[in-house]
Amino acid sequence: MKRGDVVIVALPGDYGKARPAVVLQNDRLAGKLDSSVIALLTTFDEGARVLRVAVEPTKENGLAKTSRVMVDKLYSLPRHRMREAIGHLDTETMLNVDRALMMLLALDPLRVNDRSSPSEGDTP
Repeated sequence: MKRGDVVIVALPGDYGKARPAVVLQNDRLAGKLDSSVIALLTTFDEGARVLRVAVEPTKENGLAKTSRVMVDKLYSLPRHRMREAIGHLDTETMLNVDRALMMLLALDPLRVNDRSSPSEGDTP
């Protein structure tokens, strides 16, 4: 499986039904780890819109309905729990996913001496 692949997964708990997910993990780690980092997709147009990247169905991505990548729903899943890829997200969509991930995880490569994480003495 490669980064950007749309795969079918079934997770335990609230997200247990079989659903599509996108592989986020760097391709350089292929074969080195037993799991992959994924983000779930949903057809619901609710929630944190800035962290939900819209995806229109195409033959290339294999989706049947307009969906949203839930960047705020990341999982590390053993590869044997993922079915074969049904498609692949295009470059522009993956760039939008990357931007949402940067926002979620405060990964700003241009930041210098800016605090984005709590430090000692900070209160919630």
